[in-house]
Amino acid sequence: MIPNGVPLERFALPRRPVRGRILMVGRLAPPKRPDLAMRALASVREQVPDAELHVVGDGSLRTRPKRSPPSSGSASAVRFLGTREDVPELLAEAECALLASDYEGSPLAVVEAMAASVAVVATRSAGPASSSRPGVTGAIAPKGDAAGPRGALLRRPRRP
Repeated sequence: MIPNGVPLERFALPRRPVRGRILMVGRLAPPKRPDLAMRALASVREQVPDAELHVVGDGSLRTRPKRSPPSSGSASAVRFLGTREDVPELLAEAECALLASDYEGSPLAVVEAMAASVAVVATRSAGPASSSRPGVTGAIAPKGDAAGPRGALLRRPRRP
């Protein structure tokens, strides 16, 4: 086995979660589904009006998700942070981490969130489904539909 090389001790910071803050870390490309994350956020805001999505990463969809979906009403609640070196600090302030991908291997974003004691809501793709313990370390949602992540975000466990 080849370890992933992530120095997990960097993520062991004191938790200061901001109510409703969802953090998505990853490449902004079609398989990562930032569009799905934004639709899920819009739906979550119906019950948690102060919910917000912070997106860390860069890629081909960096400008496109800002314009879609236009009817979501949550554009002001989405912040595109670009590439960042302070992901441990951002995780310390997140109430949960979101991975809306259509498919994944072993995403480092999930490993990092777990190392930071942040609950993970992920779509049912091979890597996250095998890493997460639903109801304990996070929640698994069906992929491809915003209703799945929305439901998982609303019922996600609170990590200590």
